[in-house]
Amino acid sequence: MKKVAIVVGHAKNNPGAFSKWLKPEWEYNLKVAEELKKNNSSLYSIFCHEGYDGGYYAMEKRTANKINTETFDLVLELHYNSASPMAHGTECCYWFASKKGKEYAQNISSEISRYFYTTNRGIKALYNKNDRGYWFTYLMKAPAVIVEPFFGSNEFDSLKFQDPVKYAQTLHQIITSL
Repeated sequence: MKKVAIVVGHAKNNPGAFSKWLKPEWEYNLKVAEELKKNNSSLYSIFCHEGYDGGYYAMEKRTANKINTETFDLVLELHYNSASPMAHGTECCYWFASKKGKEYAQNISSEISRYFYTTNRGIKALYNKNDRGYWFTYLMKAPAVIVEPFFGSNEFDSLKFQDPVKYAQTLHQIITSL
């Protein structure tokens, strides 16, 4: 990997999922992105969505237009899931036609599960515009992966990821091994 774009999922004015044990999704992942950049400032570029003005597609299109002006080997969007307290595990999403995206998603999902002892829910191919996250993976020139390492609604999962610095260091090790 020579250059990786890190996108903080959601936006400051729409912070995504909440957890009783962690900062809101956007804040948590901004910290992770900043820590990744500290690990290797020449490898990572950080991007934040400007907001949901015009809807999800418009937001992703604005971000993709910025990212696609440069050449990246990989684009990651950082998230965490939230559902019932029983939901748990790690998963990654990719655009169905991207062979590299599929390979990266598989490796990232497997390695996060291995490092943090989470259930590996596997990878999910995004096929059409109604799939959550589709536009992010579709609009990028580089292979794009949505990383959902844990469920913030699950105490056991959340506590494993309580330290965003540790998660960033682990993610950096995974990315540099791809």
